[in-house]
Amino acid sequence: MTAQDLVKPIAMFQYHLISIETFTSSNTEKQNTNKVIGNFNSIADKDPALEKPTRYTRNLVEIFEEKYRKIGTILSKDIVVTDYEQDFVNYAEPKKYGSIQFRSKNKLENTRRRWRKTINYINSGIYELNQPGIALVKINRDIKLERDSAEIINLSKSAPETGSICNVVGFDDSDDEIVQIQVTVVDRNKCKERIPNLYNETLCIILPHHNHCHYLLGGDPVICKGRLAGIVSRKDICNASFPRPCASIYHLLSWIESTKQELHRYPPTVSALSAYSQHTVYLGWPNKYGAKTVMACGVILSENIVLTSYTNERENEEMYGKNKKIDGYIVFGIPKYLRNFPKVHLRSWSKSTNYESGTFPKPFGIQLAIIRTDENMKLNERANPMPLPGKPVDVNAECVVVGLGEAGVVVETKAIIMHRNKCVQILPNAYDGAICVDLPRDSDLEDSHCTLFFDGSPLVCNGELTGMISWQEMCNGIKPRIAASIYKFKGWIMQSMEKLQKSSNMKQEPKIAFRFFLSYITFCNSLLLGYASFSSAIFYIYNSTGIIISTNCGCNSVRADELTADANILGGLGDVKSTRSTARRSTGGGTS
Repeated sequence: MTAQDLVKPIAMFQYHLISIETFTSSNTEKQNTNKVIGNFNSIADKDPALEKPTRYTRNLVEIFEEKYRKIGTILSKDIVVTDYEQDFVNYAEPKKYGSIQFRSKNKLENTRRRWRKTINYINSGIYELNQPGIALVKINRDIKLERDSAEIINLSKSAPETGSICNVVGFDDSDDEIVQIQVTVVDRNKCKERIPNLYNETLCIILPHHNHCHYLLGGDPVICKGRLAGIVSRKDICNASFPRPCASIYHLLSWIESTKQELHRYPPTVSALSAYSQHTVYLGWPNKYGAKTVMACGVILSENIVLTSYTNERENEEMYGKNKKIDGYIVFGIPKYLRNFPKVHLRSWSKSTNYESGTFPKPFGIQLAIIRTDENMKLNERANPMPLPGKPVDVNAECVVVGLGEAGVVVETKAIIMHRNKCVQILPNAYDGAICVDLPRDSDLEDSHCTLFFDGSPLVCNGELTGMISWQEMCNGIKPRIAASIYKFKGWIMQSMEKLQKSSNMKQEPKIAFRFFLSYITFCNSLLLGYASFSSAIFYIYNSTGIIISTNCGCNSVRADELTADANILGGLGDVKSTRSTARRSTGGGTS
């Protein structure tokens, strides 16, 4: 078999490459930064016949960095190998992440992925000519591997022999297609003659009669006998007179395997089942169709008081239109969302107060609200109050935000507090007393606080209730999230609790003058004189006054202490109690 037989043209699969992009607050740029030196008089810079179609497209990723464009190769469902790549974990301002796009046979498949974590063999970022460049990139979520679409490449278990004909796969001269180019492996000792102090982990290749600086870019895979044998190193200064150094996969197998194990710890888990679920509630009010919808989370402060970010106050319900003039609900003591709320864990509420009133909360306003339930919550180990903080927030504290996760369970998500000065620089509208909260630096950014932090979720730092997450009209996951400081507004919270505790939950009924009441009794007495039969009367007992009123005039001889004990709540009469009593008049006119 000849060398030409090894690289027979193969029709390229009609699938797009996975592409990796780097995103920041600015636009992404792409360019080749190689500076080429050397004598090119005898070298053909362009040769269309050199580039051949390839079957290895399915094993590749396309990477866009801010300053260059390159190729990477799939090692596993969540790891890609390329040459040097930035580690975005430590980029906090602005946050940076890579994004990959791959094609799937299933058109409905979500083909977008992100990454932030990279481990480089050499961390300096600037390679000397004698050094190999290689990096492993951890994808935040698995690539869906499919035959002929996205496949793992096999690694070479031995070093290719000197003179071996291999293929480098990369962009064609127009940067539009992926092609393969034949290269030849150079004897290592010969390579060291041209490149002193060559690293042992280096594989040297040449592109006979052609300028490798023009055709070979950093990150391109070197494939020998169908296996990945090397990664072309990017060189800021490329000398076409020298062989091209590559990272030798065979000599780096141990490093690759250990690095893959290390990368499996990334991204770190930021959300887990919460230890604070017993303090947390979720709440809302029925929509215009009568369905109960979850509007926010909250935290229990007492047996009938809940703290949240915002509510539709009943006193202001005319602002909301008649469709929203409905009392709200609270679900407590359940660490997950249920479509059908158990009545024992459900409480209605009609009394609430907001720090700032209005039809809708202001995105950068002080969002705090106190709710009083119509009936007390049953407190136990699954539902109990959380005390208010005794000291200001510590920016270095270990914090979590508690709320409903994607699976509908109460989870806590790791969070960090940003220094006030940095917060105001990013969010100039942040008010005095606002806490800037964000995900940890090493989070994957696959989900931002926009999806992980629920409106009204409590911010808990070092075990203390610290803040309440505010609603944001246009949430931007790149910027921090506002939370209202509990310590800063502790005075208002306590005053509002006291005010709501003192207010009556009873619906107002017409007052009856005492003089009219006496006239009413006298009138009843005059009608009942001479009757010797059973009389049935229904009495309404006003809890606030103790007054007893009957619906008919059969009540004159029945004293309040003779009423039967079984009083029932009448529908539609609020807290007004009702009882039915039967009175028997004796022949002597006495009461039996």
